[in-house]
Amino acid sequence: MYDYTAPQWLLFFFSYCFLGWVWESCFVSLRTRTWTNRGFLYGPWIPIYGFGAVVILWLTLPVRQSIPLIYLLGMTGATVLEYVTGAAMEKIFHVRYWDYSNAPLNLNGHICLFCSLGWGVFSVLLVKYLHPPVEKLILLLPATAAEILSMALLAAFAVDATRSVQEALHLKELLGQLAESNAAIAKIQARLDEAADALAKNSAQLRERLQGLEALLQEPLPAVRGRGRKALETALGEARRRRQALLRQLSEKADLLMESGQKAAESLPDLPSFRERLRQMEASLSARRDRELRRAADLLRRNPSAVSPRYRREVESLRRILGRRKKKDRKETED
Repeated sequence: MYDYTAPQWLLFFFSYCFLGWVWESCFVSLRTRTWTNRGFLYGPWIPIYGFGAVVILWLTLPVRQSIPLIYLLGMTGATVLEYVTGAAMEKIFHVRYWDYSNAPLNLNGHICLFCSLGWGVFSVLLVKYLHPPVEKLILLLPATAAEILSMALLAAFAVDATRSVQEALHLKELLGQLAESNAAIAKIQARLDEAADALAKNSAQLRERLQGLEALLQEPLPAVRGRGRKALETALGEARRRRQALLRQLSEKADLLMESGQKAAESLPDLPSFRERLRQMEASLSARRDRELRRAADLLRRNPSAVSPRYRREVESLRRILGRRKKKDRKETED
């Protein structure tokens, strides 16, 4: 057994958090062809790599002379950690920050056989090649220096983790609000369409005015091009204007139907409540700051593989704002 002190274990943890961040950020940046600060946290560290490395070391250092045992124990420990972490994060935030649902032999999208085998390979590389120089460097630090450095990193990590958890909870709340709003709009739109079809049969003038309104509802908005903060703010503003235009046009449709008098009241008795609900949603949308949407979009930007089985449509709408939709997803949406 290797008798490391608590500060040394912390320094190992932060070292592998940082190395994991370097690997993930470089890999994702090469794939997206733009620099991406990868990970759940803002700082240069990804905790799953740090925890994974510590778990692997704790399990395998006593048998570090046996490669088969390193592989087996490391693969098992890292796989269990990955599943528990992924399931807990989805339970808390309603978002999967990694997803293996499309991989063969996966378990609830949190782990898959290929990645588990990869954890085994990583365990061998870690114990045999990566950890010895890292261990040597950290053990050279005087006890006082190791304690001070580990406490400073722990404090910075705690601040970052607190802020990032708040952002993730905000994203969860935002997705819930968007889902509720989308469901309400879809319900109102369906009822208005139903009433409009019934009333327009007996009024050529009303039918003509409704057709003009429908043309506005179907009019596409120009796509936003480019990357960076300015492009994101432009895209958020365009998305807000599109949503506001939809709500205003639905309100106009409700007002137009109200003008039809008694027949409208008979066809759609809850029309006044629909009108009030639309006005409330428009007011809520106007009050929502671009900064809130930008923070949510930034979190998804750092985690391009994140998905949400519960809020799939809402996450996809934010992905469209970011301009990072995959070809497959775009084709499915168009179909």
